[in-house]
Amino acid sequence: MDVNAFTHLFCSRIQDTEALVEATNKSSVLVIQQFPVPTDGTTLVPHVRESISNVLAFVELGDVPILRSCLNLADGVFDIIIMDADLKLPQSAELISLTRATVGRSQLFYFCDNSVWAGAGIGIIQVIERDLFGKQVLLTGNGILTTHLSLGLIQAGATVYRPDDASPRMLLTNRAAFSEVETIERIHEGFNYSNIDLVVGGAVKEQTIDRELCERVRNGIRLYDIGIGNLSEEAVLLAREKGCDVYRLDNRAGISAMVLGQMEADYLVKNVMGKVNIKSVEIVAGGIMGRSGAIIVDNIRDPGYVIGVANGRGRIKHRPETDDEQKDLDFVQRLITKW
Repeated sequence: MDVNAFTHLFCSRIQDTEALVEATNKSSVLVIQQFPVPTDGTTLVPHVRESISNVLAFVELGDVPILRSCLNLADGVFDIIIMDADLKLPQSAELISLTRATVGRSQLFYFCDNSVWAGAGIGIIQVIERDLFGKQVLLTGNGILTTHLSLGLIQAGATVYRPDDASPRMLLTNRAAFSEVETIERIHEGFNYSNIDLVVGGAVKEQTIDRELCERVRNGIRLYDIGIGNLSEEAVLLAREKGCDVYRLDNRAGISAMVLGQMEADYLVKNVMGKVNIKSVEIVAGGIMGRSGAIIVDNIRDPGYVIGVANGRGRIKHRPETDDEQKDLDFVQRLITKW
């Protein structure tokens, strides 16, 4: 897609966004994603959609001139612009720098696309599987997304089997319950694939699950294409013959949650977080780490209650330890009553 074609299509998406904002009175958000892999070359401008709290428009790109056109059209039109800040393309740094230099009227946020992608994948798997604790998961593929998925699955209590780059054998990644130690060991040649409870494809736009692998796993398990494009067509056909459900990640829930999280964090920083000193009493809120003895409240601009007394290390004392701390605590409680 050249710049002229992109501009024409993106202008129509802006019109759709404005119509939905007019109808719903919701905030408008533009999410700019970089191509997941350098081999991608087709700019995507999906349809605008409405989430629970926002109207969302999307662009997936990797071309600097197209990004420049996008930002010139979007800045000041969208309430919020959120830029994919992962360094995944040779030109990623240039794309991010251009965004930083151009956006001045819309609120600008950044997000880590691979982290959101992996989190959405784990979330969908947990919703469908209900419980991952003790499950045997075959995770195929390599790369940053697979690494994120592996850690997420392990933290959810699963045993994860992964391919080894240097060998056609598999590696076993496991973490015992309540243990901080992760172990990786080679497994024997006669590994029993019938013990696998689910298969997850984690490579980004790369085939990692073929018919042979599907032949080895038992009937009726679920296969998840989280990285998109992991299953061959023959693998999908055989999986269906074996009564296996096959899922391909739809990341809309992850993107919507990311947008909401960015807005919540922005509200926290701008409206809740802060520190003030009143009559030599330090008062903190919203994540500001106070000195030992500082009084913690729920909201620095509109406090409703006292949370406690800071211990100076990011935690809360169970009770005031000195007469001065008790006096400061009583002072702030009286202050809030009169606020």
